[in-house]
Amino acid sequence: MSEAIEILFISISKRLKIIEGWAKAQIADLYSRVLRRKQLAAQGELVDTTKRKKGHLLIIPNICCIFETYGYGEPYSHYASLSVDTKDSQTPASDLASYMGMPLTGSLMPFKLLIILRHPIITSEFLGDFDLWNKQGQRSGYVLDGSVYKLVGYKDRKGAGRSEQKITLTSETKALVDQIIEITAPLREYLKSQGDPSWRKLFITCGNAFSPPVKSTLTPWSRSTLKPGTYLRNNLLAQFRPHTDMPEDDLVKFLEMVSASSVRASRVTEIFIKTHSAETTSQALGHDSYDPNLMDHYLPKVIIDFLHERRMRVFNKVLICHSLKDSPFLFRASNFSSVDELDTFLVNHAFGDIPAYLQDPEGRHEKLENDGTVYALVSADILSVLLSIKLAVEQAPPNQKVNAKAVYWASYAGFLEGEISKHRDVTYRSDLHKASLTASAASMERFVY
Repeated sequence: MSEAIEILFISISKRLKIIEGWAKAQIADLYSRVLRRKQLAAQGELVDTTKRKKGHLLIIPNICCIFETYGYGEPYSHYASLSVDTKDSQTPASDLASYMGMPLTGSLMPFKLLIILRHPIITSEFLGDFDLWNKQGQRSGYVLDGSVYKLVGYKDRKGAGRSEQKITLTSETKALVDQIIEITAPLREYLKSQGDPSWRKLFITCGNAFSPPVKSTLTPWSRSTLKPGTYLRNNLLAQFRPHTDMPEDDLVKFLEMVSASSVRASRVTEIFIKTHSAETTSQALGHDSYDPNLMDHYLPKVIIDFLHERRMRVFNKVLICHSLKDSPFLFRASNFSSVDELDTFLVNHAFGDIPAYLQDPEGRHEKLENDGTVYALVSADILSVLLSIKLAVEQAPPNQKVNAKAVYWASYAGFLEGEISKHRDVTYRSDLHKASLTASAASMERFVY
């Protein structure tokens, strides 16, 4: 169960930050190479590559000028092996293509992952076969609707008649789509001139160098593609290294799990943790209505088990505060010797069930078993414990490792504090006020750190 807690409150957000940092850096790098190519093209001149005899005529600015002028209309085989800058040097086609900012195999993956991170309603399938233009040549997949831009595509799982989806883009994700279109423009124009319908797709690639353009499949990394010594493994390790201090073996295992689907599921889990709301999470997923059972498809099993143990599989439709004014469970920090004992105490006494005869006077209790309601047992003592944990976590030094169970309870404390603050019952608000006066970060430091 400790693995569940670690995944739930520390690893998910941390690893999403790694992916986000890597994606932003790779996007900036690729787009900067495209801009550099255009700048160099303005400094170069057109030369006849079919009759070339002197390698020095094919300096980088001239190559960029030729490409910007003719694109893939100039036979790309002429770029296969070129002398660059000096008469005797040779630049491999793959290096030249990379230098020029071409959309090589996998180079658009950072765009896809970052767009999904920002809009988890988007599935891998939605983007994988996304059409920017329809068969009539009209731009139908990326449109201005009023004052906002939207992606308009299809999510087949919704079934006929309900599969169209419109995703409202932010200024950031609009910029990402614009950059993809600009990066792939030369390939798109060539495909269009050849009558190849792939020109309508969002993601297009030219393989490992200047190969004929095709629709990009953006295949996830795997154990077989990340074997020791492979170019992909070495390249990804170098790209991710500025964003994490994970040992190489751990980083490779992490990369093997990265995919559009896993990033989406992780982001959904993160939203669930931060909002404590299955309904909010369902909305982020684009579900038409809330279904508690759907959450099982997105939350890892260890997390579901962890939440089941705390009677909190979902923070859903309503949280009912049940007063513990006369409770014999008066907390004293000195009574607990470890964070595990404190956790057990809170599991047993921070939540509860309203008696069946009150909750279900007509005897239909079995039908209410999965209604998603959470009952919080409230007293000034319990609230003082929770607020103290929250303060200790919030005041932890930047480099101090915080116990994952403490992070969990701090998260719950913040949620409960917000709910009680809005509650009509003055008794609950009074308990919260008393607890805030007695809460002490110092009393919890030995459990939190």
